[in-house]
Amino acid sequence: MLSDINAIEAHAVRSLPRYTRTGVKVLTLHADIRRDLDHFAAASIPGRRGRREKIPVGFVWRDPGSTARDDLLLIDPLPKSIEEKLRAFLTDEIGKWTGERNIEHTATYGVRKYGNGAVLKVHTDRPLTHALSAIVHVGSSEQTEDWPLHVYTHGSGDPQTVYMAPGKNDCVLYESATVPHGRPVSYKGSSYANVFLHWRPRGWEGMARRVMSKA
Repeated sequence: MLSDINAIEAHAVRSLPRYTRTGVKVLTLHADIRRDLDHFAAASIPGRRGRREKIPVGFVWRDPGSTARDDLLLIDPLPKSIEEKLRAFLTDEIGKWTGERNIEHTATYGVRKYGNGAVLKVHTDRPLTHALSAIVHVGSSEQTEDWPLHVYTHGSGDPQTVYMAPGKNDCVLYESATVPHGRPVSYKGSSYANVFLHWRPRGWEGMARRVMSKA
């Protein structure tokens, strides 16, 4: 729920610049990138390969109703060649979407794999480094229900629900410091794999520090 965000996140939502009307765009990746991700997913997702990722307290948790006992969150790095191709494509897409061409990539996380029963708190991202972002769905294993992404577009008190699947709506662009987002419904499956990429306009950090110092 939108009420889950804390006071600092709420200040970011109110006070940081916005670049688009809604703050969210859903798209489908190019076929060649999708093909690379599918090959990676086929080898990586079954069996939940990866190293354990430390879970921020109160950020991701396991639904008490889940009987799973495996690691809730794993990281399996995306091959450099795929990450570079994905980053180049999405840098261009974000530039076209926002009109901001002078942006810098600040981070890539993943492939991040969520286990059965995972719940992801509604939140905003790091305000100094994560201004414009992308969620890329890599794939899933033994999934019995869709795991919807909830995003709160600019000025909306109700979530937009996005269902992501390989080859269709498999990427979400969002203004990550000002658009609350999460997956508040428990995941029904063995493994759900995403990659997260982040950018900011050049000069953003100094401005964001000044704005957030007033929180």
